[in-house]
Amino acid sequence: MPRNIDKYLLFCIVYMCAKCKFGLLGHPLGHSFSRQFHNDRFAKLGIDAVYENYDLDDIQQLPALLQSQSDLCGLNVTIPYKQDVMQFLDELDPLAQKIGAVNVVRVHSASMKKDVPATKIPGVYLKGYNSDIVGFTDSLKPMLKGTEKAALILGTGGASKAIKVALEDLGMKTLYVSRTAAEGRITYEDLTAEVMQEHLVIVNCTPLGMFPKVDACPAIP
Repeated sequence: MPRNIDKYLLFCIVYMCAKCKFGLLGHPLGHSFSRQFHNDRFAKLGIDAVYENYDLDDIQQLPALLQSQSDLCGLNVTIPYKQDVMQFLDELDPLAQKIGAVNVVRVHSASMKKDVPATKIPGVYLKGYNSDIVGFTDSLKPMLKGTEKAALILGTGGASKAIKVALEDLGMKTLYVSRTAAEGRITYEDLTAEVMQEHLVIVNCTPLGMFPKVDACPAIP
């Protein structure tokens, strides 16, 4: 998936003359390898840019962050803000709008957008994209045998929105699994042998299993 994220980051860089700053927005970020990955990549390609982690415990801190970082050109967005960040965006890429979640944000100076009377955050114009769907689809396709008709999506956060669209584009029916029941989703207690047999693809979109608690896993049979 990083190669798809790079596509948007490098797109930003091409149009900037001065040194650019990029970063990862989320909470918590102690597990993330993104900062080292991108800084190593910038150094290898000879790109004058830097990548930082922005660990915010409240998404409402985003306006202050952006106004204090005038050289910030773009953000990746991870758990738990892929949906919450959308309230601050001035524009959505059509695919991100269809998915209902964002994991890449391009940061423009508001002065570059003469046709926009006012931005949601003074001084910056934000456009959101979603590269999760491309990375997931490209990763999953080689594993499919063609007999998979339905999939379980564990979790209902921002990542799950892109996964649902990707799976349906591949011709599969989808079913959300969550800790609480609601319309269009079942609970882990509902995962009978029959349900598991009907859903040959299972995608974990929960934080369970992330570093450092790599042995944690969803409660599936």
